Amino acid sequence: MSSHVPLPKERHSKSKLFATVSSLSSRKKEHAKYIETHPFNHRLSVIVSKDKERDTRQLLEAHIHEYYRVSLKLTDLIDPSFIQGYVANKGLVALSLGMRIDVDDVFAIDGQSRLVMSLCKDTYQALGLAGQQAQFPLERGTRFIVTVDLLAIDPEKNKFRRIHSRLDAVFGGKEFEFAVGLYDRDTGKALTLDIPGASACKPQIKVSTVLGVDVPDLTDLLAQETVARESLDDWCEQAQDVFEWIGLTVAGASPAICGGR
Repeated sequence: MSSHVPLPKERHSKSKLFATVSSLSSRKKEHAKYIETHPFNHRLSVIVSKDKERDTRQLLEAHIHEYYRVSLKLTDLIDPSFIQGYVANKGLVALSLGMRIDVDDVFAIDGQSRLVMSLCKDTYQALGLAGQQAQFPLERGTRFIVTVDLLAIDPEKNKFRRIHSRLDAVFGGKEFEFAVGLYDRDTGKALTLDIPGASACKPQIKVSTVLGVDVPDLTDLLAQETVARESLDDWCEQAQDVFEWIGLTVAGASPAICGGR
């Protein structure tokens, strides 16, 4: 498939779930593009059959690189020297640690070189920077997203001075602990982070087994490079079933049944 298909099948602008088919060997690397647009995600779940467990673990261990834990002020993230040294000429992603996305202020630098702040209402109002309401409302209150394009930062412009002054006024000199990954934009190779105080860490791989699971037949879903208009409804229905099956399986539900094997 070459584009997102909204789920459920009724297309409208409020769709929150989209499906696409991508291969890890594809030059387009569709999966990588979508991962970069979810800066607050911190865990990847891989579902494989028991006989593929060993090969999958070896593959992951060969491609998982170190990340770093380092304490930084928010004003450090928009400092021109930081941007030039780590963001503009390299690839840097970061996520604040020890915070809950539903009740705390959470900060990230995504794969598109943007500082993304998910803020509670009180912090958003105090900060006074333009943002937008989060797409997914929570029972514990509305959240707001403020995004700063780090590559557009110009220290000579009033916009930069305003952003810096508001971050300093609301958060002061408080340091937040971040998980930081640094990599070469062209090759994807992991690079060494030389910020003082940064400590290297290895991502953890945890394996759990779910027994008694009926596995859905994905042949039709994966075989179609493009979805014909007349078969889109059937494709969407199958895709929704698979998403439900994935959710049940990752949650450890047993048995997770979704027709076929």
